[in-house]
Amino acid sequence: MDNRDKIILSKILREIEEFDEIVLNSSFESFLDDKKTQLAAGMLLINIGELANHLTKKFKEETKEIPLYEIIAMRHHAAHGYRELKPKIIWTTLKEDIPKLKQDITKLLGK
Repeated sequence: MDNRDKIILSKILREIEEFDEIVLNSSFESFLDDKKTQLAAGMLLINIGELANHLTKKFKEETKEIPLYEIIAMRHHAAHGYRELKPKIIWTTLKEDIPKLKQDITKLLGK
């Protein structure tokens, strides 16, 4: 992994830490009631996808444990309005996918 990829992965980890602040100890019901939190979480998903898109092609092809192309696709859907990101999709991503992504990136960076 080259230095550029390490920097980008570190930036993705910082975005994930923002997720932790947004949804830590939150329930799905409180998330549904808070449009600002939904919008913030959607923006963080866009940011992570944008960062993932700037990883080197070699890294994306060699790193099969992280679904980088799916992360990038979600970003495109959210950013370009191909489809609306529903709160349930955002919530599931926050609670199921983001913790795994954090774990995988932390392992790759040796932290």
